[in-house]
Amino acid sequence: MNDFETQIAFFTILPNNKIEKKYKTKYQHLFQDTIFKELLEINSHSMINLCKIDIKNRTMVYEYFVSVNLREKLKSHQKISYKELIHIFKQMAYSIDFLHKKNITHIDINDTNFLINDNLEIKLNDYDFIEIINEKNQSLKQIDVLAFAVLIYRIIQLPYQWSSIKHLKLGFNSNYINYSSCEDFLSSLNINEK
Repeated sequence: MNDFETQIAFFTILPNNKIEKKYKTKYQHLFQDTIFKELLEINSHSMINLCKIDIKNRTMVYEYFVSVNLREKLKSHQKISYKELIHIFKQMAYSIDFLHKKNITHIDINDTNFLINDNLEIKLNDYDFIEIINEKNQSLKQIDVLAFAVLIYRIIQLPYQWSSIKHLKLGFNSNYINYSSCEDFLSSLNINEK
């Protein structure tokens, strides 16, 4: 893979299986050194881990994970079985709940912020909008849980968008969603790996 850029940042592939992100001048306000320092302390198999920050140059170095985002995977022609899809959902829930247990909320849960590799391992990515959870903003966790529920709903109810799971039929209860974690929400769907 070559270096690339997005709307807000330049990315450089480093030789040690790492990737460097440098914010474009217009978006440097997204570089939150205090919060990113918190992320440096976290190491999880369920998220793209931050390895280093350079406050002066407003850059971050992440682990490199050979993958595509979940949206690309679901639109691909590779079939995903019911069991595999449930496993993907559980990994997604775990990654969000893991951050919440560390008193961090993601705020931008969507299908492009989950990376997935050929072994269907999922990692949460993109920490531009994360916030530290404190006594005043406990409700921020609910934003992530609701965004996760909407994402799962879209995947389940709109399978014609996703060529890889057209063949699956899953039910979704659209009652008011008020769950304390993403794993609680998944449990409410009564879905199991078969």
